[in-house]
Amino acid sequence: MDKAHPRFGLTTLSVLFHVVLGFVCTADGADPSPKGPFEPLKQHATVPEAEALWTKVVAAEQSVREHIERFAKAKAIEPKQLTQALSAHDDMRTWDLRLQAMGEPVAVDFELRRAFYQARLVEAYNAWLSQPNSAPVRQKAIAQLTKTQQKRMKDLDAIAAALGNGDLQEAETKTDAFKEDLYRLTNILSLDERKPFTEAFETVRSRVESAANADRVSTATAVFKETIDANEMEIQDTLRRIDIAIEGLSRSAQCSWDGNAIDGPTLLNHVSNAYKIAHTKLQSSAMLHRLQNRGIGGSYSIGFSASADDPWSAKSRDLTQAFLDRIAKLIKAESQSVPDDKAKEHYFAMLTTLADIDDRLDQNDWTNATQKGLAELTRKANLSLQVADYDSATSELLYWKEQFASAQAKKIDSHVPLPTICKERLSSSPQQLIGLYSYQPDDPGRPRLLSAIPDLVPLVAKSMGNAKIVANGIRKLDSSKPTWMSQFQAGLYCMMTDNVTLPQQVARLEKELLVDASNPALTLRATTALHSARNGSYISVGCTLQDFVLESPVSRFATFPVPASPLVPLGTVHPQGTQSELTFLLIRFVAKPDWFHHRYFVSRGDAAAITTDQRPLSSN
Repeated sequence: MDKAHPRFGLTTLSVLFHVVLGFVCTADGADPSPKGPFEPLKQHATVPEAEALWTKVVAAEQSVREHIERFAKAKAIEPKQLTQALSAHDDMRTWDLRLQAMGEPVAVDFELRRAFYQARLVEAYNAWLSQPNSAPVRQKAIAQLTKTQQKRMKDLDAIAAALGNGDLQEAETKTDAFKEDLYRLTNILSLDERKPFTEAFETVRSRVESAANADRVSTATAVFKETIDANEMEIQDTLRRIDIAIEGLSRSAQCSWDGNAIDGPTLLNHVSNAYKIAHTKLQSSAMLHRLQNRGIGGSYSIGFSASADDPWSAKSRDLTQAFLDRIAKLIKAESQSVPDDKAKEHYFAMLTTLADIDDRLDQNDWTNATQKGLAELTRKANLSLQVADYDSATSELLYWKEQFASAQAKKIDSHVPLPTICKERLSSSPQQLIGLYSYQPDDPGRPRLLSAIPDLVPLVAKSMGNAKIVANGIRKLDSSKPTWMSQFQAGLYCMMTDNVTLPQQVARLEKELLVDASNPALTLRATTALHSARNGSYISVGCTLQDFVLESPVSRFATFPVPASPLVPLGTVHPQGTQSELTFLLIRFVAKPDWFHHRYFVSRGDAAAITTDQRPLSSN
């Protein structure tokens, strides 16, 4: 049996559920949380076989855990139950190795859990050997094993022959069946008693596992590459479709999209949505790329890239530039072809779509060509003088409001940045080995599986309950249920389901920007300012943590859904780096907002202003 895990305490199973109750249990999903500390990490199932194996390993882990709890209460150990527990424990090892080869994160956590269960099973095993009734049961098993030994040797030869012929599936299927039949009898024997019957099998089994899982690595790598290539083809095809539509728009006031005749603002909406989809595809490709070029030999060797070079940040910037360039061309084409009597209506419609993109960019990446196209549209709409006057009246106002809000936010010192407080409270140490951050100086600064998740859940619950934190980059998700999320910071983010829009502050900003039902904002900057305020987009939010869920970045990003796209700023890729992604975690906290820092105002959660003094800061 494997060496026992050194950190899981004997009382973990019984104490765990009491410790985690410090957090209110409101988190959704099947990933581990205070209300489900033994839940498994979700699978991404990019490789077809992974979903079935994930189901098997989860069932095996539950079976082992239930048997251990039963053994702890039993007056005597039943041989049938002991055999079932030990077989399920070995099944965990079998499925873990296969899932590791496919880049599934549950394998890392379950490998750590299996080490803890090993120690508990050794205790049950020793208790069984000391029972008076164990000797005759073992003698009967030895007699049966001796009687069937010759047949088993022939079966082993058949497995070796299948392996030699390159039929890995047959070899593995026969090995699994052989193991189940053999372990049913040998699991109740002492180590010395079982060795004559298991030694030859373990040698063959090791060869089969090594070959079959190496083949799975190759298969998974090919599947990942196929998905990455498909994503790239889809993105390039979308860009070509956009180019064709823009060319059509430049010749007339309409173009074709999906067989329908549409105008410029509608095309811009389609391009905006295509940008979001392409952004999520690129996030998925980046994660799958990091799962390539892996080796077998333990979960901590899985997920390292063969090269330290990570091209995906550059690819993300290139993708953004490709879309922004086309948006500039689209606006130019629109300004050339739109009828004069439609120019004003189209200008304001396009500002709204542009503001949505602008709000989600990591920084202002709009090109001069975009501004020139908008200027041409305003000329056609006879709005040039109005826009110029409006820009003059509002630009300085927005500049000083931004400076004032930034200064006000800096005065709020009752909350701590989320990455800072997490690393401070969740780091391991030479004395306290359990943690999500290593005390070693080369720790990557992202939470990771240094211990099994049932060890980590109570640590997070105890250390982070009701913590006052600052989360950055709050954006509303594109989902049916109103949900706001902070953008990822070093593997951490927050979810807020309360309404985080501030009507009083929005109304004030509208008044300052001279906007009402009949008079929209006339510039992109002002439109973006109002769009972000109305949509609940904030630079940062001070929060009180209420609950959490542990996730894997691999599962989150390998199949990154479009509605989650706001979690990563357009033009960037997450996570950064190429270290062993399977060992890392994401922590999604559920939080209650306390105060808000919008680009142009700061407010408390009750919508009362931090200060009633809204005069611009002095430039001195």
